[in-house]
Amino acid sequence: MAESRPGPATIKPPGLGGRLLIGLLGFAFWLVLGLIGNILFEWVCIGYFWPEEGPKRSRAMLAEELRYLREDFTESLWVDPPVEFAVRLAGQLHGSLYQKTGIEAWVNRAEVKKPPAQESFFQQQRSNFARGAKRYLHAAMIATQVYAVRVAVLILAVPIFGLLGLVGLVDGMVQRDLRRWGGGREHGQVYHLAKRGIGPSLALPWIIYLAWPTTVHPNAVIVPFAVMFAVVLMVSSATFKKYL
Repeated sequence: MAESRPGPATIKPPGLGGRLLIGLLGFAFWLVLGLIGNILFEWVCIGYFWPEEGPKRSRAMLAEELRYLREDFTESLWVDPPVEFAVRLAGQLHGSLYQKTGIEAWVNRAEVKKPPAQESFFQQQRSNFARGAKRYLHAAMIATQVYAVRVAVLILAVPIFGLLGLVGLVDGMVQRDLRRWGGGREHGQVYHLAKRGIGPSLALPWIIYLAWPTTVHPNAVIVPFAVMFAVVLMVSSATFKKYL
């Protein structure tokens, strides 16, 4: 008599806590990847597009981003004032990446003390490398602060998405009830199309705003996608099936 073989082991899907942890880890991974991409792009700009400006371009972007917060975003539901939250976040990220690791101290010491005429060939090459590395590391440190300020702006913008999303959801539910009691037709395809737009309306502001290479006002990115989030929630809730 043939022995029965056990079937393949089934992998139990993660629970709510596991999915939340995976989502947070994935979000943190993409934030780190975005920071690395911003630094690399800044280095490319220094090397090929704006070599004469150097770190001045990043410093001007940082000043402009903070000016937007200081002049146009004076209040927040979470912190007050928002500009101090952004500056504190940028300072903490800068301290963790460059001060505690000793990179900033090395950059400050990377000065040529001897005149070039009194240096040997090896010393001249080392001095040139130190000057170039200092230039690129300065740009990286400022680009990191710009990135942190933009992350702070997106965090502060979460209540906007929540408020507009709630308005769109309530409006859609009202339309759904009117359609349900009025005998209106269901539009399943419209519901599925609108449902697919919820994720991009939440993710694209982070992708576009954090990757934008020049100075941009936060309202130019956040407001359109917040309205888009409200619209897709309204459409998806309004076209949801009439009977549960």
